[in-house]
Amino acid sequence: MSSGSPSGIVWFDAAEAHDVDLAGGKCRSLAALIAADLPVPPGFVVSTHAYREALSSVGLDREIEATLANRDLATPETAEAVARQIAWLLSRQSIPPPLTGEIARAYSMLGEKLGHGSEVSVAVRSSATAEDLTEASFAGQQDTYLNITGAECVVQAIRECWASLFSARALAYRAQRSRWQSGSLAMAVGVQVMVPARAAGVLFTVNPQTGDTSQLVIEANWGLGESVVAGLVTPDRYVVDKRTGQTIETRIGQKSLEVVCGLRGTLHQEVPLPKQGLPCLTLADREHLAEIARRVEALFGSPQDIEWAFDASDHCFVLQARPVTTWPLPRSQSSTPSPAHQDFYRSLGAGPSK
Repeated sequence: MSSGSPSGIVWFDAAEAHDVDLAGGKCRSLAALIAADLPVPPGFVVSTHAYREALSSVGLDREIEATLANRDLATPETAEAVARQIAWLLSRQSIPPPLTGEIARAYSMLGEKLGHGSEVSVAVRSSATAEDLTEASFAGQQDTYLNITGAECVVQAIRECWASLFSARALAYRAQRSRWQSGSLAMAVGVQVMVPARAAGVLFTVNPQTGDTSQLVIEANWGLGESVVAGLVTPDRYVVDKRTGQTIETRIGQKSLEVVCGLRGTLHQEVPLPKQGLPCLTLADREHLAEIARRVEALFGSPQDIEWAFDASDHCFVLQARPVTTWPLPRSQSSTPSPAHQDFYRSLGAGPSK
């Protein structure tokens, strides 16, 4: 990137990461959490400036704009066709070498800072400029790739995150909300140290079924939180008094499946039968999550949807936080990867996490 221009790489703890136009909504939230001394895995942002410069350097911005022009993207068939065409356009072009080099250097620095050498397992998270905002969360519209190792795979996952800005579901979602048009959006991407979770899930600082703002609701499973977010299991569910941290209601799910880190990407595996009906969170875990939830909600000033994980050493991490824009909420549903992305998922042994 040229001297004096906006940064191509921005670290989560840098002041620039608080700029939603540069870091996107998701990474801006992570930067705010880190600044508030909440436990967030470290990482960096491949900024919207890098995205825009990479596309414009080969004329892809104009090709994408022409592909989107005068198309009825609220029609599912049209959205699917446009998404396939844009995915093909992006697949023809490599990320420019100067940016590839910047990403590789930042990735190497991240591993070295943690004492992991030049390689570290990371989550590569989409962070669009209209994502995770108070007025529109856009939850589930772009992709995240888990347990990615090696600079070359990180670069490829970043390109796939860029492409997910133009997925059929994202195009249709924006078409229904005329304020958010594709030409005015850009995609930043967060590269965040992966937490190999013993248990993980989601936490709402409002009861999503009743709208009761005095209650927290925690949903949890063994392994990575992808199984909960994607609706792959019936998780443990705890309703907690927000003020006291006391558990009001407990429902232990029959957790037959968990998502874990493989050698590359993630794996779905069966939970041993004796473990399926055991609670995956202790009372201390729930109290810790309640304290984090209060701090996160106070920081952002509105009800929050928080993804979290406990590692094998019982350290708790906040992976992301977004505003809850409506409630009661619909149940999460899993989705099928688009055909344009199938080969990439197979190459990693992984699927997308929303």
